[in-house]
Amino acid sequence: MTGLDSKRILVTFVAILFGLVSRAQYYSVGNDPASARWSRINSEHFTVIFPRETDSLAREYLSRLEFHRPQVFESVGVKGKRIPVVLHPYTTLSNGTVTWAPKRIDLYTSPDPYDGTSDPWISQLTTHELRHQAQMEIYTQG
Repeated sequence: MTGLDSKRILVTFVAILFGLVSRAQYYSVGNDPASARWSRINSEHFTVIFPRETDSLAREYLSRLEFHRPQVFESVGVKGKRIPVVLHPYTTLSNGTVTWAPKRIDLYTSPDPYDGTSDPWISQLTTHELRHQAQMEIYTQG
């Protein structure tokens, strides 16, 4: 066996060993069906990206985002920048996320079946995620 063969065996062994002990984070954003065709609508502060067949849902979310935005942003004293919002209606998750890179808001539009509050789900979700966006804007203002 030559020195080159023993190096290949060692590299292969290390690669197999590393594969056995490595860990990864499960990332569930983007589990929308591959058949979904996407559209977008724009407003002054948001670009809502949504599956084409959910345009009425997208318009409702855009309306609520624009309605709640002034209250949320003024309460923390930030102006905020335009941000894309991606709607995920093909999931049973009841939540949303705001991410740094690429900067966006992901909204999972299924209402929480166990929510005991009287506020509509759309208002709760948009207000909550707008608060996260405002918090992120604070950190980018120096």
